[in-house]
Amino acid sequence: MPSCVAYNCVNRSEGSGSEISMYSFPRHDKARMCQWVKKINRKNWKPNSNSRICALHFTDECFHTFRKLKSSAVPTVFAFPCVHTTSRTQVVSMAPKM
Repeated sequence: MPSCVAYNCVNRSEGSGSEISMYSFPRHDKARMCQWVKKINRKNWKPNSNSRICALHFTDECFHTFRKLKSSAVPTVFAFPCVHTTSRTQVVSMAPKM
């Protein structure tokens, strides 16, 4: 049974008793498919016919109804880890000088 491909998401398909909807990648819409893959943010990863993303990665505006995605929907809700830079940056104060 398919599970959500989003980083750190453990949701599985509805067949496992979950009430969270799972969505296939939009193979018929190449432009939107590219957006979805880019948002997944996995290096050298391509979805296959079993790849799914759960409803928790879409905002309310992406849905027509409770479970039906709009044809323009793109997932935008993710919990990626924080990225720390190794270079030092100078902090500039924006406070007015007195």
